[in-house]
Amino acid sequence: MRRVGAILLLAADRVRERINNGERVRDDGFFEAQDGGVSEGEAVAESIISKAQREAEEKKLPYMANLFAGIGFDSTVSGPMAHQLAKVAESLTYRQLTLLRVIPFGQQLGLRQAAYRDHGDFSKELYQLLYELLDLERRGFIANAGSAVLGLTDLQPGTMRVQGIGEDLYNLMQLGSMPIEEASEVIRVLSM
Repeated sequence: MRRVGAILLLAADRVRERINNGERVRDDGFFEAQDGGVSEGEAVAESIISKAQREAEEKKLPYMANLFAGIGFDSTVSGPMAHQLAKVAESLTYRQLTLLRVIPFGQQLGLRQAAYRDHGDFSKELYQLLYELLDLERRGFIANAGSAVLGLTDLQPGTMRVQGIGEDLYNLMQLGSMPIEEASEVIRVLSM
């Protein structure tokens, strides 16, 4: 129950901040009950709260709260898409969220520009991180710039970009607000 309370408080703070900044809550019927049932907004909120309650990585909770609040302000996110975003957010590790945080700035952060084909011996910390990066790429959340990825050795972290649902998560979860220090280990390893 502590996690439920935490995400509700965090989401309420995010909503308050957005309203204070002049943003308007969506008014497209997302929060209106249909046929005496619950609204799409209520169903999505319940889904995010239940996912947060089961979340093993507490560091993800503020970003789940951002997602919860963000959907309430973005009328381009349909009910089905909101459920998909909640499901995807739940399935990603905190480290994958840090990857989504740094990928848009890969070149500036000094992430490796070349593929790993001639890298030689892969340390455990490197290949674990590359598998998480490969998962994001295979799911279509990030893309290698200009070259196909057939496996780990084809990844080029410094040239990758966030796309599709990855970009939606980046924006709605406000991953750009994640302190860069949270990703320092990811940056160090992917700079090799």
